Amino acid sequence: MGLLVDEIMHGVVAMPFAVLLWYKSRSWRQIMIFYLVVYFIDVDHLLDYWFYYGLKFSWNEFISLDFFSEKATVYLIFHAWEWVLIMFFFSVKRGWKSIVAAMNLAIFAHLVWDIHNFWSVEFYSIIYRAINGFTF
Repeated sequence: MGLLVDEIMHGVVAMPFAVLLWYKSRSWRQIMIFYLVVYFIDVDHLLDYWFYYGLKFSWNEFISLDFFSEKATVYLIFHAWEWVLIMFFFSVKRGWKSIVAAMNLAIFAHLVWDIHNFWSVEFYSIIYRAINGFTF
């Protein structure tokens, strides 16, 4: 699946989570933050791309995501359950209207699609990836 279709599906899968966030916060600001994080979490793909290709950039190489399968190492520092867990504690304390709550729910929604489409639940743990040398 190409990056464009993957990004569209992130938005679709995120919709029920956005509805929950709206129901709890009644805040368009929260929804905007939520969707920004749902999509911009993928900025960490750039780090993996640069580790493979160097600091040059080709849009076609980037959206193909071939660098993941060719190099067999994946860092994806923002794609991690650890962030969800850490933010959960701050979210509970601050409530649904906090920026942290929107960010946390967005990362969770993003990982739900990634688990369905790419790797396993444990793969999306930074600790698990570090123990395994960031290989898959």
